[in-house]
Amino acid sequence: MKSPWSFPTSPRSPYKVIERLKLITSLDGRDYDKNLQIEIGKKIREEGGNLKVGLTSNSSTLDFVGRDYITRAPKKLGLVYVPGSGKGKFIFTEQGKNLINSKNMEFVIQRQIAKIQYPSPISARGTENIEIIPLTTIIEILKKVKDLSRTEVMIFVITIEKFTQINSAIKEILNFRDELKEIKGNLKRRGFRKETGIKKLETFYQNENFKIREKKGKKNDKKEFLKIKLNNHKDYADSIFRYFIATGLFKLNKKSRLEISKINEKDADYLLKTLGLKPKDIETDEKEYVNNYIGKENSISLFTDELTNLIKKFDYLIELSSKLKLKINADTIQKKFNEEKSLDIKKDIIVELQKKFIFLKMEKFIKKLSERNQNDFDEILNHFEDINDRNSDILDKPLQYEYNFFRAFAFIGDFVKILPSLNFDEDTNPLNTTSNKPDLIIEYKNFILVVEVTLSSGQRQYESEGAPVFRHVGKCQNENSKPVFGLFIAEKLDINMPIEFLSRAQVRTKTYNGKVRILPMVRLDFTILFKKIFKDNLDSEYLLKLFNDSLSDDALAKYRDLGEEDWVNDFRDNYIS
Repeated sequence: MKSPWSFPTSPRSPYKVIERLKLITSLDGRDYDKNLQIEIGKKIREEGGNLKVGLTSNSSTLDFVGRDYITRAPKKLGLVYVPGSGKGKFIFTEQGKNLINSKNMEFVIQRQIAKIQYPSPISARGTENIEIIPLTTIIEILKKVKDLSRTEVMIFVITIEKFTQINSAIKEILNFRDELKEIKGNLKRRGFRKETGIKKLETFYQNENFKIREKKGKKNDKKEFLKIKLNNHKDYADSIFRYFIATGLFKLNKKSRLEISKINEKDADYLLKTLGLKPKDIETDEKEYVNNYIGKENSISLFTDELTNLIKKFDYLIELSSKLKLKINADTIQKKFNEEKSLDIKKDIIVELQKKFIFLKMEKFIKKLSERNQNDFDEILNHFEDINDRNSDILDKPLQYEYNFFRAFAFIGDFVKILPSLNFDEDTNPLNTTSNKPDLIIEYKNFILVVEVTLSSGQRQYESEGAPVFRHVGKCQNENSKPVFGLFIAEKLDINMPIEFLSRAQVRTKTYNGKVRILPMVRLDFTILFKKIFKDNLDSEYLLKLFNDSLSDDALAKYRDLGEEDWVNDFRDNYIS
């Protein structure tokens, strides 16, 4: 079956790939067989002590779980060598070890993704006739069209089979945009996108039969085949965005479109110039290819591998910081950079400077939000609606959901400090979240609020959110002398969440030095509350009264008999209705 070029769709986040890789370092050098696959699967299933529903560490599917993980992203990125089962040792490559130990993983990810090409000894089945370098192909296209939507990538970019077709794809993208501009109304525009996608895939798969692995007894016609393939391409485009952003070379703009990072534009240009668009000829077997090329650190060079380029990059960041009036101690940093002899440590200084640059931009961004301008208020509310729209082109909805609540509480303001778990790019757009931390911690003058938000629902919400939310709020309570409250927000609350939080709020714990008090809320109720705070110009004292009225010992006493429904309904009657 023919396939487009792509990046692994499971796990969706490259950062999750790295977290899991760290779990299995002790298995390096072991014989690769079913027993090892089971051990890998077991470590993944027990990740974070959170076993999946219906699966145990003794599940019969563990070998599949282990094999599915290790033969996708880790293998494709050249982080491990995976022989056939029973045919050799499972080996962490030089770059696999570097990724685990690196302080700045984006350089490792950038180097590995730059080396991926078609054809290669580890290319997926169905891609034998593809002849491109994905990274430089995307860079070349972005240099001509400025940015790319996920729709454009899924229709026009991953269907490029030869590097000689890149200019044709660029023309198709520009024509698509021109035609889309002429169409009025979201429904018609959505229909045009789908129709264009189906036509393109009909050409791409024209020599294929229409059999797809499906439920027994179900037959697929051409229409169903193309519909399924269109959804697959959408997933592929989604994963390409995530992996490419992890290189540091790209970012998402305000319209959730992929573009080249301004800070790292020279890095992208360097790779385009040195690697070109035509893939290299490879005449080695898979083991030699993995160990001596894709898994080896210096088999290609990056812009930052050369001292003169590092100096250019450093000078650019200092100049940009001055232009944006960011308060950076330039003289001290310059002196440290000039005196350092090690290229690796000079790179670390540049990365720290980038982080400082982003931190200072975030401070300005938060300050602007807390001024409570109508435009920001409207944008926050509209973004919630976009996230909730099944047909929106937002790349990572859980990430954007968390980001929008960060913006909402930054807008409310009146805090001592606000600490999101998010990492940001140079335009203050979210890149990813930090694992094992609360989504948001806000310190006010008289209390601390821990905010946890989720798009999950039903049993999955209860299984994946209940314990971590309780733990995060309790840990924060241990670490602070001010009163601590938790706020859990979801589009739809699982029936068990209010029961869980009401029960927990009435039991004193030794582990967390008191009662752990968390208020559950649906997002639509938060939106009403947010509007009220803006309209009536309310501050943190209003929030403190809200939490005390709902979570103090006196307030909770009557709900021992009345139960969780009355608790939630009374809160809504008092503060939402």
